[in-house]
Amino acid sequence: MIGGGGSLSGALALHRLGLPAVGVPATIDNDIPGTELSIGVDTAVNTAASVVDRIKDATTSHHRAMMVEVLGRDSGFLAVMSAIAGGADAVMVPEFETKPEELLELLNESYDKGKPRFTVVAAEGASPSAGELRDFVNDAGGSYEADLTVLGHIQSGGSPTSFDRILASRLGAAAVEALADDGSGTMVGLSGDSTCGVPLDEVVGAQRPLDPELYYLAGVLSALPE
Repeated sequence: MIGGGGSLSGALALHRLGLPAVGVPATIDNDIPGTELSIGVDTAVNTAASVVDRIKDATTSHHRAMMVEVLGRDSGFLAVMSAIAGGADAVMVPEFETKPEELLELLNESYDKGKPRFTVVAAEGASPSAGELRDFVNDAGGSYEADLTVLGHIQSGGSPTSFDRILASRLGAAAVEALADDGSGTMVGLSGDSTCGVPLDEVVGAQRPLDPELYYLAGVLSALPE
């Protein structure tokens, strides 16, 4: 069974009914515990980062602020990684509180220091939402006029990166080996440079938390010079 939490729950149910089943994590939210990366994450990050790069070019020429909404109703992993890779100025995620007043202050400070644009990457589950932040900035009369771009499911499709193709091949082979070795009821995942097996009953119903150090790194890299 290849997929996210729902698919893995199905794999566990089949296993308990006596049908050999092994789970393979594939979700761009990267919220499945027991694996460092799920299939599709690298492709989605590359897609989002390339869009952020293009948007930065457009907002620079028009001296605007852009709120970029990416997928992630409950997990901010995709937003954080896209912000780091794309060089965004701020990131908003469901796991950490965002104060729009502080972002507005940072936005105005950025303008005063001569930065021609300001880019915020927001997970769809962030509060406030990307759209609400856009409205807040425009209603407050900030230095930049703010716009919104919603990537939606453009991140879920397209040609996979080489990394994702290799990861899918490795996990697929590991899943077949697990079934051949009576490893039903497990999920195959990535641990360091190796594949691993994790009991499905330890995975289903749990969520891989966002690493706070990644969120902190996004803030450090986007900090304005003194």
